[in-house]
Amino acid sequence: MPKEESKLWEIFAIAGLIFGPLTVAMSWQELPSQIPMHFGFFGNPDYWAAKESILFLPVFSVATYRLFSFAQKHPERSNLPWKPTDVNRTEMFALVTRLLTTLKIVVLVMLSYLQWAIVNVALGHVSGLGVWFGPVVLIATFSPIVVFLISGRKLNAVKQ
Repeated sequence: MPKEESKLWEIFAIAGLIFGPLTVAMSWQELPSQIPMHFGFFGNPDYWAAKESILFLPVFSVATYRLFSFAQKHPERSNLPWKPTDVNRTEMFALVTRLLTTLKIVVLVMLSYLQWAIVNVALGHVSGLGVWFGPVVLIATFSPIVVFLISGRKLNAVKQ
């Protein structure tokens, strides 16, 4: 991945990392003592907890960001479905890095949206996540994995 493109994607990841906690911080005083912390199949809140519970999500987001960033810098530590060879090693690790970059953005944007949604449901601005949330998260998560598997299989077959 070119360095300029990598920096652009990193900006998206950092934006996802910052937006959710910023929403929580800006709304903290307005939040009621109980906020939604779980949503059912159709995106409606079905479990409420103390407002301090939301503080777990920014901590989890930072941990996720750091873990994905470490993995991006060390793609050779990844468990691949194919054994990299001397011929395909560079391309294979570039493919792993693209997958990890994409998943990092997807996960951080999802966590950021969850923080935004929890705040806005608690404040009565919206009623839930929306029925589209589950399918969008599943498609956004598994599409890059499917692309990775198809691309990796082609790369492995061609470069053997």
